Amino acid sequence: AVFRAVDTMLQSVITSDGALHGKIDEAVSDIKNPQLRAQVADALRCLQSGTRLSREWQTIWERQRSHFLTEDCFWICLPWVQDTDGDPRQWLYSHYESLLPTAGGRRSAYHDYRLVADYMRHKRSADAQAGLLYQSAGSLAGRLLTAGKGLRYFEQSAEPGHKCSLCGTRQALTLGSAESSAHELLLRRLWKVIRRLEPKSATEALRFAGNIRSGEHLCAVCLVKRLAYSAYFGREIMGDDTAQPVFPSISSIACASCKQGIITAAATEPELMQSVDKFITVVGGFLKRWRIYRPSAPLPFLARLVQAHPVAGEQHMLTSFLAIDGSWLYEESYEPKTIIADNDLTFSSPEKQAAFAAECLLAADALSELLQAVKRFNSNADNTRHIALPSKYYAVMYMDGDKMSEWVQGRNNPLMNHLLHPSAQLPPDIGLLMRPMDPVCHSSISKALKNFSQTVVPAMIEEHHAAKLVYAGGDDVMALVPLQDCLELIREVRLAFTGEDKPDGSPGWRLLGGAQLLMMDAVAPGQGLAGEAKHGKASASTGVVIAHHSQPLMQVLSHAADVLKKQAKAAYGRDAFA
Repeated sequence: AVFRAVDTMLQSVITSDGALHGKIDEAVSDIKNPQLRAQVADALRCLQSGTRLSREWQTIWERQRSHFLTEDCFWICLPWVQDTDGDPRQWLYSHYESLLPTAGGRRSAYHDYRLVADYMRHKRSADAQAGLLYQSAGSLAGRLLTAGKGLRYFEQSAEPGHKCSLCGTRQALTLGSAESSAHELLLRRLWKVIRRLEPKSATEALRFAGNIRSGEHLCAVCLVKRLAYSAYFGREIMGDDTAQPVFPSISSIACASCKQGIITAAATEPELMQSVDKFITVVGGFLKRWRIYRPSAPLPFLARLVQAHPVAGEQHMLTSFLAIDGSWLYEESYEPKTIIADNDLTFSSPEKQAAFAAECLLAADALSELLQAVKRFNSNADNTRHIALPSKYYAVMYMDGDKMSEWVQGRNNPLMNHLLHPSAQLPPDIGLLMRPMDPVCHSSISKALKNFSQTVVPAMIEEHHAAKLVYAGGDDVMALVPLQDCLELIREVRLAFTGEDKPDGSPGWRLLGGAQLLMMDAVAPGQGLAGEAKHGKASASTGVVIAHHSQPLMQVLSHAADVLKKQAKAAYGRDAFA
């Protein structure tokens, strides 16, 4: 449905641009070879036909759409089978022993589970013991899934021609054959035209503008990811007709502490508010006049800070301040040549270009005035607050629960002795074994992780900090964080994972939104019995990468994963950050 919605949106944008003919002519005007220029122009004419895009475009689109879900999705189904005598254990035992034989003469955890199952079968009827196989079946399924990850179902898919500028692996969408001599010329001119499309509908223009950037040529998957919210999720899921961007830019993350300080201080500082007003008027007007689009949503924490501002007129002004991307708080962003190249601007006359350069200078002056006002505020000894200057660095925080497979496979379950009344007697070799995992234990852990990821983490990161959550799924958390908040946020998320109270004794996140079951409630109780295995509380490790706002995000994210696995987990032994 999302692929179809993006396809429909793109077709609508192309067919509603009344100036498309001129844009095609302009895109090919710099091709010096007349024959190649005519060949590229003819290929681009299919954009004007009002029909679907070329056969080559559709072939690439369908191939990449059909392979999208098979690239990284895999699963294991373990059948629940009973053998002929009605004993469900024998089938599982035989397969477990053949697939996972005990190595080095050591007793496996499976041996312990089998002892419990055999004991319970001896004490009670045979048909009541199928649930005791849950532990062994789950463990076997987990091992098979791990093996499946290593093998990876692979279906060969040719991706010829120039690759997507974003992922670098799939073929970029184009209108002509990859074998054509004009292939590269056509590819770059095509995406230049797509980038400049301006549909007649103001709402559609707002949803589309700025989503394709200078120099980009995308595959079907990356194009759908880029336009998914505007074309589908915004309207169909969120009920947002304008479908504005929901994610801030990296520059806005880096500058979040600066914006937070300005918004907070401006309420009591008229001089600072005047500088903010001038910045909005001059810079905002400059960006609007020259159609320089940088779609970027304000951070939720900052948006709520503005909503709490006591003066309605100033509240509107600060909302406009948030809407200006963080990259415009850097003085080097106002270099005319860089803006022209980054936004693919063209000018009808030298006078127009001179006017553009003059406006760049005025906008840079407005920023300089705002930053000077911030410095004057900071130098005032009477001010207890300090406004951070725009930072060029931000942090990626990547957290992962430690040894979650042990929790899911029951290796941290309570001992059998803890489940019975103290007067009950179990054989010593049974009483000091862990309770086998069953659906009740499993669902309690799942509920704890669900509450953590869906309720606690979004509130903690986006309601209490000027940060942006990328995703929270179970025990995995990734967020983009301004440097000023980084260490404090790492500490809070770590405490929240176990539901612990804060070090100062104030209530932890366990009670957020009512009684929340978190990993603290899933921890095995320790009774101090002789010979008892010691079980620790759930823990998590975090990898952090501090990066310049202009660094390619894909590189930063891959480094964050490496820091988490190789440093926090491997080098520091987990329950750590690096």
